[in-house]
Amino acid sequence: MCRFCRVVVLGALLPIVLAAQATVRGRVVDDGTGQPVGYATVSLHRSDDTSGRAVRGALSLPDGTFLLRSVPAGVYRLRLRLVGYRTAVRDSVRVPSSGDVAIGTVRLRPEAIEQHAVEVSAERELHEVHLDRRVYQVGKDLTVAGGTATDALQNVPGVTFDQDRTLQLRGSSNVIVLVNGKPTTLTGGDRSGGTGLDNIPADAIETIEVVTTPDARYDAEGGAGVVNIILKQEREQAVSAFGSLTLGTGDKYTAFASLAANLSSVRIEGSYSYTLQNFGFDRDSWLVPHAGSPGTEYPGLVTGVRPVRTETHAPRLTLEADVLGGSMTATLGGMLQQQRTLGDLSYDYFARQGSGSEPVPTGQRENRETLQQDSTSGIDASIGYRRRIGDEWTISTDARYLSNRTVSGLVGTMRVPSDGVMASNSTTSSQQLDQASVQADATWRIPSGGQLDMGLKGSWRQLRADQTVRADTTDPLAAVLTGTVAATVTEDIWAAYIQASLPLGALQLSGGLRAEATTFRVGYDTAAFRQEYWNLFPSLSIAYTFSPLYRMALRYSRRISRPSTNALLPLVSLDDPYNLRSGTPTLQPELVHSLELGATAVLPWVTVSPTLYWRWQSNVQARYRTFDSIHSVTQLVFANWDRMETGGIELLLQAPISARWRSTIGGSIAYQQIEAGSVQPGLSNRGWTATLNWQNAFSFGGGWSAQLGYNLRRIGPIAQGSIGTIGAGELAVRYEFLDGKAAVALRVTDPLDERVFTIAMRTATFDQDLRFKRESRIAFLTLSYLFGTGEPPLKDGQIRPPSDEM
Repeated sequence: MCRFCRVVVLGALLPIVLAAQATVRGRVVDDGTGQPVGYATVSLHRSDDTSGRAVRGALSLPDGTFLLRSVPAGVYRLRLRLVGYRTAVRDSVRVPSSGDVAIGTVRLRPEAIEQHAVEVSAERELHEVHLDRRVYQVGKDLTVAGGTATDALQNVPGVTFDQDRTLQLRGSSNVIVLVNGKPTTLTGGDRSGGTGLDNIPADAIETIEVVTTPDARYDAEGGAGVVNIILKQEREQAVSAFGSLTLGTGDKYTAFASLAANLSSVRIEGSYSYTLQNFGFDRDSWLVPHAGSPGTEYPGLVTGVRPVRTETHAPRLTLEADVLGGSMTATLGGMLQQQRTLGDLSYDYFARQGSGSEPVPTGQRENRETLQQDSTSGIDASIGYRRRIGDEWTISTDARYLSNRTVSGLVGTMRVPSDGVMASNSTTSSQQLDQASVQADATWRIPSGGQLDMGLKGSWRQLRADQTVRADTTDPLAAVLTGTVAATVTEDIWAAYIQASLPLGALQLSGGLRAEATTFRVGYDTAAFRQEYWNLFPSLSIAYTFSPLYRMALRYSRRISRPSTNALLPLVSLDDPYNLRSGTPTLQPELVHSLELGATAVLPWVTVSPTLYWRWQSNVQARYRTFDSIHSVTQLVFANWDRMETGGIELLLQAPISARWRSTIGGSIAYQQIEAGSVQPGLSNRGWTATLNWQNAFSFGGGWSAQLGYNLRRIGPIAQGSIGTIGAGELAVRYEFLDGKAAVALRVTDPLDERVFTIAMRTATFDQDLRFKRESRIAFLTLSYLFGTGEPPLKDGQIRPPSDEM
């Protein structure tokens, strides 16, 4: 924890005396009703800048007011945008070197047709705290240029990744991952645990939304919450294209390209990403069994490397069209991935010397080499229709399908240098995931204020997997490395929900109820298992706005975490035969209660956003390591712990130190208590988990900018031990040219090469210390270019306002 203390002290020394700058204020209302318009995007652009980049940005509060702080002197264009309204623009906004600029009341005119799933963004704070979610502006973060969605999420408070790069939110890996609000083959489906986030280039991401207490409109999946990745979209011009190319040290390459056309009633966008990643990976572990007579030999020390080469192609096509008085959206995406992993591990043998004595080396060494090749292909498709009926009703329908297949093959050899004994083993496996869903929703905007949402959904999911392992009889692990396994898991879920929100002046009430009925079937070798259950999932939110600068919200939700793909798969990972990993097809779902109290205060020199949270989980899905004392083999499986309770606080500070320097500090600390007596009598643990992220953004003028950051994470306790603290810094420099349309960025990750995962396991039958080091000190050079021309055509009956119309 001392490393946290050092960074906290450095953050406390940040200057808080600001250079003289101005503040821009105003209020947004509906032109027809005069009611305040909340959550409109307000952005301020320099009048002589044609790149479209904003100098300052914010969202209007529920009472319609907005505030842009620390605005340098100059002449600007003010733009206000919100889905369902025409964009309002005012030119020649003159801002002095200090004081307030009052814009007054801005009236937004409703659009004739409401567009579906339009995401609008501006240059805002790096992190935005909304009443129901947090939004991370990936496009503003230079330290993820050339990286992936995994790199981007590591800068979000409360988010951590374990040694397998599985996403965890507030200490739980039961997170639903969506892309543009939908599951995608890029991440292996919504229950992948985020293990496929490396397939999404950070350059393709606009924002990441983190929802920790979802309401009834969301599926009840994901006990820890929902992570929604919003990809970049260009809607300001008739034709636009974007491309980026990243070169990284150690043979790492990423290319991304997108092309969009906004026609009179149709919008078409296509994108393609290609990644070729070569990562070094080394590991070592130290094992001490508690059982066994003196003189018993076992492989106590494991050392070695596992370089991984991954090549991924990912095309995507989106079509939006005005049909039958509404808007239709169709998406088709695919992925083809080839992965090659080489393993070279050495096992040094030790002999027990009796209770209380340290084991001694025997001088015997065993070498095992493996070659594993994985081929993954997938496709996801969706089609939706949305229509606004009058001023009060909106209806929508949605259908989705996803299919993902992985075929793997592994060949391994065993060699004992002292006598030259050779043995071989081989593994073939496959897994197929198919899922489909249909949904219908309706929204009623109550004339007196408020909103009522309701909907129905049906979903189907099937996971099939098989594996065959063969080994020479001369291999001492032949009994462990031989066998065949197959499983089929099928799940049907039917759901209905109702959600209501009601504004009462400064008080905003929102509550909902979701009902889900589930049928779960497992066919596992010769055994079969069937389970039927239904659940109610209430949600409640009470928000109060004290003033345009101060607000607070209390939120509660009940959720369910059904097992992820990796947790269910019975396939055994054999890259390290003495430390196996596999899933558990009969794993049970867990239930989660989440309660949090959040607030935001906009002070003259800093924006403060604290959140107190509490989470209670029963039937917790988590990893559990077993030990085979006969063969000295450990196996990491999934099991259901009895319960886990977590209580903590998250804090986000965002401060404009000067006109050219903005600093963001985000952190969290929580205490976890684990009870797992049903897995092993008396098994329990407790301890602290924490994160700290410090980002500093600098603007030097002339197109130059830079960012410097440091990230610390303590993942915390597990039932059988703890995971150590992980830290790493990042720095980046960016230069924009050609009126901001082109840019080149240099980014260096973990310059001190200190990002290492450590796990200490202390059990009744063995002790084990593990160390994992993935290549992390990397330099990336990224080139990008944005091309656009013309304005999008007007829709029928729409009139383009003049540039100074408000």
